[in-house]
Amino acid sequence: MKKVEDLDFIRNHLSEKPEDLALKYARDPEKRILIHQIALRQQIRKKLPEWYDNLDLIMPDRINAEQASSEFTAKLKASLLGGDQLVDGTGGFGVDTYYLSKNFKHPFYYEVNRELAEIAKHNFSQLKASINVRAG
Repeated sequence: MKKVEDLDFIRNHLSEKPEDLALKYARDPEKRILIHQIALRQQIRKKLPEWYDNLDLIMPDRINAEQASSEFTAKLKASLLGGDQLVDGTGGFGVDTYYLSKNFKHPFYYEVNRELAEIAKHNFSQLKASINVRAG
């Protein structure tokens, strides 16, 4: 869970250049993590607007955000599928799993990267999605 001060920092600096913030807060290791979150939020702003707006979500590494489906694409996939069980064997950031899970009774998310799976588990919880997460 992020501290209120951290959320305020992200909210107050979301429109600033991460490079400028990195210089300004170069001696503050805690700010580096927050600046990284700002940079990744800026990266997903148009691609995942619902996730961009939710400051309780944790952003993954840049490559995972780049590889994730867009909100539009994930919703399109979800409009085409539904049923009893969903198994996403390459969960990644969890965008597809999240939107698809709305149409399945028993959604399962699998990811080999344990850190990424923990981020997805946290985000699913914040999004109020009941998804069974498995890592490894």
